[in-house]
Amino acid sequence: MVPAAEAEIGALATQAHANLAYRTQGLALLRTGLGAADVVAGLVAADAGRAQRQVGVVGADGAGASYTGSDCHDWAGGQAGAGWAVQGNILVGPQVLDDMRDTSDRRGT
Repeated sequence: MVPAAEAEIGALATQAHANLAYRTQGLALLRTGLGAADVVAGLVAADAGRAQRQVGVVGADGAGASYTGSDCHDWAGGQAGAGWAVQGNILVGPQVLDDMRDTSDRRGT
């Protein structure tokens, strides 16, 4: 229920206290040509519950962006780069995200 993707537009996922409206709103923003960071900023700016949310976006151009609200479960965080975005909550620490990033880098994805 949390991911959404559209060919040649981009992809996103919302989690923690997921806001499922992010799926349609985020894809609509990507269709306008906004970059991933601007989509994330727009989604969370308009959401009164953003402190409990996580969202990651990758645009058609490959740019990734991630957001983690301050009230997500410990440990929570996110990272993003060219072609990827990862976020997690209730993790043992930031090394989980580092490992996910590094595994992706080794696979070339």
